[in-house]
Amino acid sequence: MHALDQAIADATLLLSYATRKGIDVPDEVATSIVGVVTTDDRTSDNVAQLWKALSAIARLVQPVTVESLKASLAEPTGAPGQEHRRPISHADAAVRRYRRWAYRTLVCLAIIQIYTIVGVNALSDVDSPASGLAEVARKFSELSAEVQAKTETPTPSVPPVALVRDMFELSALRFKLETEWLRLETSDLVLQRWSLGWHPVRAMQTILPGIQVANATADAPAASSLADSEQQAERYAQRPYTREHYEAVLESRVALAALQNYILPFLYGLLGACVFILRTLAGEVRSVTFSSDVGFRLRLPLGALAGVAIAWFPNMMNASEAFKGVTPLALAFMAGYSVEVLFTAMDRLITALSGE
Repeated sequence: MHALDQAIADATLLLSYATRKGIDVPDEVATSIVGVVTTDDRTSDNVAQLWKALSAIARLVQPVTVESLKASLAEPTGAPGQEHRRPISHADAAVRRYRRWAYRTLVCLAIIQIYTIVGVNALSDVDSPASGLAEVARKFSELSAEVQAKTETPTPSVPPVALVRDMFELSALRFKLETEWLRLETSDLVLQRWSLGWHPVRAMQTILPGIQVANATADAPAASSLADSEQQAERYAQRPYTREHYEAVLESRVALAALQNYILPFLYGLLGACVFILRTLAGEVRSVTFSSDVGFRLRLPLGALAGVAIAWFPNMMNASEAFKGVTPLALAFMAGYSVEVLFTAMDRLITALSGE
């Protein structure tokens, strides 16, 4: 389109917007625009007046611009002959695009967050010290020996009250041992199944027929009689871990470290960037100032990277009173929401180190 034709179209668009919004436009400005549009008289004087009128009305409607008005106008989308029945503007398309980004990021974040929580709980149960279990096993062994000694000695037909009390206490200890053993073995099994989510080899071994993942779990030993109670109590106290078990625990720790230090901060930073974009976009659409989403597209990777990078400065964050008590993931979200704060601090740090 010729520059003059484009100027006439822009001036008409701005004049129409100013009229709808009740903005007081000077008569000479309106006359200059309407005169060129209606009479198509493009003499040098009229063209000069048109450009002056365009500049004047552009100042009147600020911060609204021609680009933002065009972005707010509904236009048909799709291939020729296959246009949507309800045309949408570029602003509406941007809202839909970044709303989908926010929803997808939130769903991925929720899934990975739940997955991480399950892994942390399973690993904490597996790594829990067995001192309490060993103490219960020792008491069980000592008490079972005493009860066995009392039952082997001649006793009256009615057992003494002390023996009955010891028998009840022995049953309670046995139940506690079996329950604790079952909890630990269940944690091993949960951790093993949890590792299938990030371990492709184990996942394929589970999916492919005829190949099964090695199961290190064992049935909880049952104290069927008092004769072998001491050996079974010792088995309770010394958990029979295998090489596969320690490998699974070590690999799970590495996977959790990657999730907590990189994947989750990345997603929280991305979510913070999505929230900032949606909030800013809502204000721009409301004030008809949206013209392009190039800055928003750059904001997404910057927010995600800022969420990861904020973990590189733990001492700087802890030194500030404002950030004390704030979790690293919350800091990642705030860094993604306000990337300017992080990068401004980095620029100041670089300037201080360079001595400029």
